[in-house]
Amino acid sequence: MMRYWEMELDVCTPLFIGSGEKITKLDYVYQSSNGMVYMLDEAKWASFLKRARLMNDFTSKVEALGKRFSLDSYLKNHRELAARLHTSDIVMELKRRGVFHEGIPAYVTGKNPNDIVTFARNGLGERYIPGSSLKGAFRTAILAYVLLNIDRTKCYNKLEHATRNAVDETMDDVEKYLGIRIDKDGKYDMVNSRFKGLTVSDAKLIDETAAIVQKWDLSLTKSQSEKKPKYLPIYREAIVPATKAVFTIGIDGSERGMGEIGVKTAGNLLHALSVFRDLQYKTYKEAIDKVYKGSVDHSVFRYLDELNEANLVLGGGTGYISKTLIYPIAGSREKGKSIARKILSEQFDRPGRKYDDIISPHTLKLTKSNDMHMMGLCNIKVVKEL
Repeated sequence: MMRYWEMELDVCTPLFIGSGEKITKLDYVYQSSNGMVYMLDEAKWASFLKRARLMNDFTSKVEALGKRFSLDSYLKNHRELAARLHTSDIVMELKRRGVFHEGIPAYVTGKNPNDIVTFARNGLGERYIPGSSLKGAFRTAILAYVLLNIDRTKCYNKLEHATRNAVDETMDDVEKYLGIRIDKDGKYDMVNSRFKGLTVSDAKLIDETAAIVQKWDLSLTKSQSEKKPKYLPIYREAIVPATKAVFTIGIDGSERGMGEIGVKTAGNLLHALSVFRDLQYKTYKEAIDKVYKGSVDHSVFRYLDELNEANLVLGGGTGYISKTLIYPIAGSREKGKSIARKILSEQFDRPGRKYDDIISPHTLKLTKSNDMHMMGLCNIKVVKEL
């Protein structure tokens, strides 16, 4: 029998749930003077171009420059248009006329952003967290929790002895072994997944605020331990800290449902999330202690403190360890590292590539809003049983 709970999610560090779409330099401008990105209203822009008799001018510039075209440069360097609008700031004048939407803060370093990957939106155009994203994160955490409470020798041996090309298939087998029941004929009963006993609704964001954030990597290899985080030209539309979201979960806690793997209530789910978080924290801390020994003032320890205060790592840009069962299966950083190397070697086959001896993958995934953070740290709590 299903029981239902109302849940609340607090966004602790920038959260990104990808829509699968992106906006290009044709669709926005970046104002470095105030650090804001302004998205174009395409219908109003087309109407403006038509009224201003600039449609041919605009399209010819786009065709001539191709991927090098930037709406930002087009507007800021259009002296004739500035004179016609009687302004030195075309962007702000067009914003006043409704051609651009309200600005979004952009925490970017270096050149202006390129393509920006957008946050998930529902049919009304509102940002939201899909239930599928939440359930996927819950599923990984629950399977990790199960692994840490059983004899996982069989799972580990299967991965350790798999050929490089069979690693992904072996991981699928391990997940089936944990999440799918065996029928009376000894075969996986794919219709009767244990996770049919867990339902998760979409999460509605409350008073959300978005920002454009950039990808940063901090090396965890010993040879680069003194280096600062390095920014990359990858930009995401994210929800900033202090935003809340509400959603509903349903759990069938019977032995035919989630109860079979120890999740009978919302409290059991939160416990599983915390156990998986603890494993991620321990894995990173062992590597960081080895690399940054003696560097007590290094900000990397603050990132770990933030991880320790959350109970869920969610969404894109959060790193490999939050999305894999490798380390729960291995049971230690050393064993997990060797299996992760094998998988990464298969996925990114580069002759002569060297892997570090501390942790694999070898970078901590970060982003920057008002300060530097790990991506996607959230806290989930129970509001009430329904």
